[in-house]
Amino acid sequence: MEQGKKYSPDCYYVPNGVDVETFVRKKDEKFDRSKKASGPILGLVGTIDDRIDLDLILYVVEKIPESTVFLVGPVQTKLGDLRQHPRLIIAGKKGYEEIPFFINQFDVALIPYRVTEVTKAVYPVKLHEYLILGKPVVSTNLPEVTQFSDVIWVTKSKNEFVNGIRNALKEDDAVSRKKRIDTAEKNSWEKRVNQIESILARYC
Repeated sequence: MEQGKKYSPDCYYVPNGVDVETFVRKKDEKFDRSKKASGPILGLVGTIDDRIDLDLILYVVEKIPESTVFLVGPVQTKLGDLRQHPRLIIAGKKGYEEIPFFINQFDVALIPYRVTEVTKAVYPVKLHEYLILGKPVVSTNLPEVTQFSDVIWVTKSKNEFVNGIRNALKEDDAVSRKKRIDTAEKNSWEKRVNQIESILARYC
């Protein structure tokens, strides 16, 4: 939007949303965790590429040894030491309607992006997909997620990220889950379309 306004004042910001119907319909679907992992499950959904801080994930695995980390999505970067780690499960690319199946099983959902000039403009689609299922979320300090710091843990260092996960595991409750779901519902794709229609109406 900021770049577009250099060429025209008629630029508007409409961020990502969430398909509430699809995710709510599948909110009770889970896999048998006894066959996959022990301890709390920490999960990331999305493309695993150079935007993801793999060093941070390795740090989490080492500092929370009772946990298992799931990476759900296509891998488009070298995982190095992570690939063979016994407490890291690489689920690979999944169909859109399979995503809730994994998120439902997460005890804490992760947004471990590196903070760079590129990711400063990232608004993760996964954020509201996590929230609509009531999951506690721990994120690095991306500018676009700081506006949700009342419902997620936004962290500025590896140590803060680990502490955020530990706090999320301890402080998850029904009231917090409802607040997360309410936040996601306010950011549905339906509301995004209404926003676009409202903008277009000014020019009709």
